[in-house]
Amino acid sequence: MKLKNNIQRSFSNYSPNFFAFLLVCIFFLVGFFSVLEISPTYDESIKYIYGIQILKGNSDRPEITSILDDTKFSGSVMPISALNAFPIIIGEHLEGGTLKFILGSLVAARLVTIFISALVGWLIYKWSFSLYGFAPSIFSLLLYIFDPNILAHSQLTTTDMYAWGTTLLVFYCAWRFANQRTWQNGLF
Repeated sequence: MKLKNNIQRSFSNYSPNFFAFLLVCIFFLVGFFSVLEISPTYDESIKYIYGIQILKGNSDRPEITSILDDTKFSGSVMPISALNAFPIIIGEHLEGGTLKFILGSLVAARLVTIFISALVGWLIYKWSFSLYGFAPSIFSLLLYIFDPNILAHSQLTTTDMYAWGTTLLVFYCAWRFANQRTWQNGLF
């Protein structure tokens, strides 16, 4: 009984957010170390080029020539791809060096998607916590961060995780407004 009270007291010193934050950090680190090993997919270059074009004020769809059979194709693009292009635009304004090289790489663009995916995981935790409490919220966060599809798509410069995160945010905001009808929740 004394051991149980000591364990409960030691866990009560930490906030529930601390454990969730650790899990989200683990998710980010797994994504970071994995992204160093994967090669670019065929549609990442289209979305990356389009993101750079958007930040430079050009919204024309990019046409890419396939290296396999010299055919031209253009993929589905969304302006949200500009988020992945921020590191390269920042790198263009720096003097030469290692930081400019790192910011201009595809890895830096992929880190933006990993960061956004981590924020989506945090939203899942917070929403689950407000609905069900600590243990179910940690369980739902674990389901999210160890889902192979989430892990795979969170490491690419595609728009899949942005679409998923935006959809979740819309549902969360609608739920929040339905529960607390304030003008701030309605405006958000």
